[in-house]
Amino acid sequence: MKNIILILAAVLFMTIGVSAVAMDWSSFGEASFNGVTASPDFTSGILTYTLTISGTPTITIGANTYDILWVQGFYALSEDGASTFYAGGSNITVNGKTTWKWDTNPNVDSPNNYVVAGWSAQGENNRIFPGNGQSFSFTNFDVPVDTTIILGLHVGYYDNGELKNVTAFFKEGDTPHAPELPTPLLAGLGGTMLLMVGSIRRRFCKAH
Repeated sequence: MKNIILILAAVLFMTIGVSAVAMDWSSFGEASFNGVTASPDFTSGILTYTLTISGTPTITIGANTYDILWVQGFYALSEDGASTFYAGGSNITVNGKTTWKWDTNPNVDSPNNYVVAGWSAQGENNRIFPGNGQSFSFTNFDVPVDTTIILGLHVGYYDNGELKNVTAFFKEGDTPHAPELPTPLLAGLGGTMLLMVGSIRRRFCKAH
């Protein structure tokens, strides 16, 4: 019985911990975008890039295509996840409030070299919705000749099979990627596990 309690407690820790996992290169699954354009292509020395979303953008994950509802993250990614590039940036602010936060995943051996660098929207109102765009400016952007940089996005889309909104990180490609669990669902799972652990523990105590 003690072992069961320990196992349930471990599952609870893992369930609650999912929402705290930080963004890194492996967070980005592969998908195909339609109606989403980043201009110009990522090029060493070019600092400003504009993300434009058409009125009817879609994302294709495996064999399934979904309507994009918003974009809440814009990133430059090392294509292979191993080669690094040097980039600088800062939070985007409007009237003294941060609307897009500078967001990076550095190389552990060289903090100023990145495999992911970009911005994440702060709050629902600052997301990029269909028919709109947003410009992003690095303070410096240096890419070695042997490194290829690709576009990464944090996308919200409507899953017409599950009939719900889903959000996840994607890069251009065609490999399916598991979406993030919504925070309310994680909280509900955590609460359920707490109740189960408490109930089993009470029964165990009464039996002894």
